[in-house]
Amino acid sequence: MAIVFKEVNYSYQSKTPNAFQLLKNVSFRLADGSFTALIGQTGSGKTTLLKHINGLLKPSRGQVIVGDQIISSKTSEKDLADLRKNVGFLFQFPETQLFAPTVLQDVAFGPENFGQTKPSAEQIAKKTLEMLGFDMTLLNQSPINLSGGQQRLAALAGVLATEPQILLLDEPTAGLDPSTAKRVMILFKKLQQEKHLTILMATHDMDAAAEFADQILLMQQGKLVKQAAPKDMFQEKELVFQKILALPKVTTFAIRFAAKTGYTNQKLPISEKELISFLQRALSQDPSGKETTPHA
Repeated sequence: MAIVFKEVNYSYQSKTPNAFQLLKNVSFRLADGSFTALIGQTGSGKTTLLKHINGLLKPSRGQVIVGDQIISSKTSEKDLADLRKNVGFLFQFPETQLFAPTVLQDVAFGPENFGQTKPSAEQIAKKTLEMLGFDMTLLNQSPINLSGGQQRLAALAGVLATEPQILLLDEPTAGLDPSTAKRVMILFKKLQQEKHLTILMATHDMDAAAEFADQILLMQQGKLVKQAAPKDMFQEKELVFQKILALPKVTTFAIRFAAKTGYTNQKLPISEKELISFLQRALSQDPSGKETTPHA
């Protein structure tokens, strides 16, 4: 399902003396089946934007179009029922999504609520948890007794078990150890490619954004600053200088390397593979950029 924002504005407590505008004339289009990273400093409007896509928030002005569904300030909750079946949302704090007495019941709730029998829903839940590498000995544990990382996996399983067409992720790897975080990101990419999911991920992890996203939306103070592919976004040195844009670790390393060695290159690396090529070129040239001849 495609996602379109048309001049979306959102104000908290609108029409009151305490009104505060959180989104300001935001417009963009995300293609069906795309993987988009939503980045920006804390408070830039990322979570507020995500909540508009399944109608948890509605625009004060403008429109959000998800598939064939138009969401505006006048859209009723009844009109959003079908949309919410197709939009899965993993919140930043997983404990807000876990409510059932056991992990198994929690993950099975969505499929059962959407028409599966209890045995079928539990099979879907088990299959989804196994896919995520969840410790299956914890199936009958209360979610509140899990670690933060285990809670995040359980919450994610509950979202994926309903087989949504759109997946909204708010800091999905927070609280996970590096190896689990990498495995989950690989899974998201696999789901996008194999199930043609449209994924929008709010994240502070620039390495994940560079490696897995097809495109990036950069937010600042409620405004969309730029929409671009990672290879183009992370070349925006002026945005980095203004502290609007953070960079992947390999890009930051390359900048520091260039500053110390005098090596100049128009294109900065955004992946480990590109960094290796960057360093190989740097080591074969002198600071003026001329090729050097290795000593015999």
